[in-house]
Amino acid sequence: MNAIQFFDGRRTVVRKNINNGGFANTHNFIKACTIDIVKPCKNPRILDLGCGQGGDIKKIMKLNPSIVFATDVSHNALGQYIKRIKNTPCNIYIFSHDMRSSFHDDSRFFTKFDMINCQFSLHHSFENETTAQNCIKSVSELLVVGGMFVISIPIHERSFEKTTVIMDNKSYIESTVSKEVLVEICNKFNLELDTWLSYEDAYLYYKEIYSNLYNSMKVESYPKPQNICAVFVRV
Repeated sequence: MNAIQFFDGRRTVVRKNINNGGFANTHNFIKACTIDIVKPCKNPRILDLGCGQGGDIKKIMKLNPSIVFATDVSHNALGQYIKRIKNTPCNIYIFSHDMRSSFHDDSRFFTKFDMINCQFSLHHSFENETTAQNCIKSVSELLVVGGMFVISIPIHERSFEKTTVIMDNKSYIESTVSKEVLVEICNKFNLELDTWLSYEDAYLYYKEIYSNLYNSMKVESYPKPQNICAVFVRV
């Protein structure tokens, strides 16, 4: 999906197929648990990569970060992000950046990070092998050794193909990613796989150990197993 096409020209995004089925609560529950389990270090420096409208900022703030960077290709999405962080007790740097390009010469990234959070956006960089490697290489370079790359991503049999998704009663084209290619590229740039859970397995696992959160978030729908949460560690 072209993120600019999806976000720009609208104030907020409504995913009819998710909201009607209750998937939004399920996704947020799984992401919240994954981010909480990671616990990178005390007062971590965090990059929210492909942050969209800021749906994960409350989850990130639970880690008491010392600094947060939030980047997305859509200016309209970042406008909504800014509204969400009013009165947030943390230094947050927000700017537009296309993850398909290299971050190497971008001076706005003036620090390295203990954690990079990338929820349902990394697959946009898999238009082709070059854009995917640009993104993963940059992620690796921006992480400290031992730093964590935390992602949620839809997984397919093959990479660099196109699939159609329906959101807000409209069709969008997304790039596909396979586990084999994702792990291979991450390994190439010193990112070692630590955790790999389908949303289906994560739902069952987290439901037991985060029962209070599960109940408070009113999780109702069973997730699709195609969606994966994963953690890679910079070695």
